[in-house]
Amino acid sequence: MKLSDKKTDNNKPKNKPRNFARNVPRNLKRLAKTVIKYRPISRRGLLNVRDWLFAEIWGENLSSEKRQAQLFSFEPWDKLKMAVMDSRDLPLPDNIVPDSAAGLLELCKKLLDRSDDGYLRTHFVTGWAGVEHGFEDAELRAFCEQLWQTSANDPDFYRLVVRGDHGSATAYLTKHRIPVGLTAESAIRLIYRMELIWCAHDAQASAGRAARSMKGAFSWLHSNVEGERMCAGTPIAIWRPVYQMLTENTDRYRTNEEARGGKAEAKPTRHDDVKNIKAVVEPTLQREMLRDISRKDRDHLLADVRDLAESQDDIFWNEIRKDKTSEEVANLQMSQIWYRGLTPLQVISLAVVRLIQMEATLEKRIASMYRHTGSTDAFYPPVLAFSQSELPENWRKRAVQLVDDLRRTILNDCDHGSRNEEVREGAGVTSHSNDYLDEALRFLEEANQEPLPNAPSLPLTGKRRTASLLDVAAETRMAR
Repeated sequence: MKLSDKKTDNNKPKNKPRNFARNVPRNLKRLAKTVIKYRPISRRGLLNVRDWLFAEIWGENLSSEKRQAQLFSFEPWDKLKMAVMDSRDLPLPDNIVPDSAAGLLELCKKLLDRSDDGYLRTHFVTGWAGVEHGFEDAELRAFCEQLWQTSANDPDFYRLVVRGDHGSATAYLTKHRIPVGLTAESAIRLIYRMELIWCAHDAQASAGRAARSMKGAFSWLHSNVEGERMCAGTPIAIWRPVYQMLTENTDRYRTNEEARGGKAEAKPTRHDDVKNIKAVVEPTLQREMLRDISRKDRDHLLADVRDLAESQDDIFWNEIRKDKTSEEVANLQMSQIWYRGLTPLQVISLAVVRLIQMEATLEKRIASMYRHTGSTDAFYPPVLAFSQSELPENWRKRAVQLVDDLRRTILNDCDHGSRNEEVREGAGVTSHSNDYLDEALRFLEEANQEPLPNAPSLPLTGKRRTASLLDVAAETRMAR
């Protein structure tokens, strides 16, 4: 029985637990072993361990090839590290480009929804196929068959389209030829439809990030009870006792200089966590490791630990030093910390809004790129900036439908469980306000107003960077 299914004595549903930090264990054992393994003896060494931990947990230490392999293994989104989902714009590896019509259809189905949810796939396809419900499967099959036919005489075009190298695929039409059996218009439509399939995959990656922000993307560092939301106050509450333990025990430590100054020798700590860590780590500790560190280095290291604990200036450290987390921080969701104020629903909405904009405009943009590239040797990828005026008249209805589908298949937030049976069965009726769409629009407009870097090589910052991270990656693929 799930926790949310339990009943109280008066037969009323028990409230679903939310942000109960006491239920989230800290993996102090593995953390202690990691620190001992890297043996920092300076401030820089401590920061290097922190950076290594972030890279390992977030997935930043994975090469592009490993990120590709994990992304296109098509495992559930909650199995992927955040950096893998951040890399959703990577092209499909050559070794998994389908070599049959059936393989191409299977790939497109996985890109449209790796959870094999019929409703989500259906609603993605109807956005570009222009058909009524019930015909989208035939339309997807017809698209795959037509694209596969190009592989015989124009394998380079086929490969470029499937991999997501859509700028090069468009240039192929002018610099080489129109694939056999196609017109320029039908070839452009193939690129357009494959791009929208990739955009659907992008939107799911953003939903996957939103879901991980709710359940915690901290990997082995700590884990939460199934179904329990991890708000911003959770990691602060989890690690505040550890911070208190840290400061208490570093204060107890007596450097040679402090000893000469008259600081009394402290008694061994009685803190349970310290004793537990020692009991686990000490049997595996190589004693020569301690002898390699001089007393002088150890004194300097403790001074650096004390200084770092006092001087770090961000939300986590500023809150962890307090006896109680500030109410305004405790009530934030993790996505609002990571994605500049966006809630999980707003994260999904941002990607969905941009997907719908691409559905409405991208075919004409590709056609324009084809015409301009054909007139010169230059390569003209289209600019695909957000513009609310480019959204079709009925965009809100479609956006609500797609957001609801992504909530059901990926996010699985607690509010979604309060919806009626008709929605749970995938009919797409929603009983909730769709204000999250307005917040996504506002965020995109504000991101557009922020200045671009003054050189192409410089990274985006602020809301522009967040919008780029959560956006569909059509512009990247059209420039590739």
